[in-house]
Amino acid sequence: MIQWKDRTEWGNAFCQEMEKHKDKVKRRSDYGQVRLTEIDLKLLRWMGEQYAVNEAHLRTLASRASPVVEGGGLLSPSGVRRRYGRWQRAGWVHKQKILADHAPWLWLTRKGIRHLGLEYAYYRPSVAKLRHIDVVNQVRLYAEDRFSQGDRWVSERQLLQEIKQGERAKASKHLVDAEVHFGGVAVGVEVELTVKSKKRLRKILQDLAQHYEAVWYFLAADCHRAVAQAVAEMPNHAYTFALYELADLMPDDEHT
Repeated sequence: MIQWKDRTEWGNAFCQEMEKHKDKVKRRSDYGQVRLTEIDLKLLRWMGEQYAVNEAHLRTLASRASPVVEGGGLLSPSGVRRRYGRWQRAGWVHKQKILADHAPWLWLTRKGIRHLGLEYAYYRPSVAKLRHIDVVNQVRLYAEDRFSQGDRWVSERQLLQEIKQGERAKASKHLVDAEVHFGGVAVGVEVELTVKSKKRLRKILQDLAQHYEAVWYFLAADCHRAVAQAVAEMPNHAYTFALYELADLMPDDEHT
């Protein structure tokens, strides 16, 4: 039996022996690579469909998809950051704090778009579009929480891609913010954050009424009166439009 003089000598000998054999140890061919889970795929595709998501949106999505979260609970912020941290290391997403005192935003990189097999053009959210993207995301989260089996959301980005590829005819002059297939009916979804001129609003409503059996309007407080009045002037389509105030769907600090 070998007698070691002390622990240091034993430790050095052990390390030397491991060095001799380390090249013989076989590593998996994908060692060091980030591998996608089904939850990753779901979240990343949702992100791509909506152009971008902020950390709060992602936390809600990840919590709904998690098998360990029940009863409407939320994953910890650190757990969500660990998940998208993996995506960042893989080069699939960009993350940036665009607005001070707001959650950071994430969107797919060109590599991420290719890796997911999507055909979208690369998109970096601008400050001008950020509020609208935020509220549309909130509306989608609200709607999907009430979906039944078979219901689905088709985003504006998906609609544009289908039109570009010839899979969908652009029958309507006005492109909705999303289309929901709800109970077997195609529903147009509009998010209105700024007041439009009466003439422009009337044209949009007429166009939507020609192409959708139902339209859901989600309105900022200062837009509700104008839209409600314009709908009232279309008696044949009074039941086509359902108006919802954003303040009833989400806290004030989430849509301002």
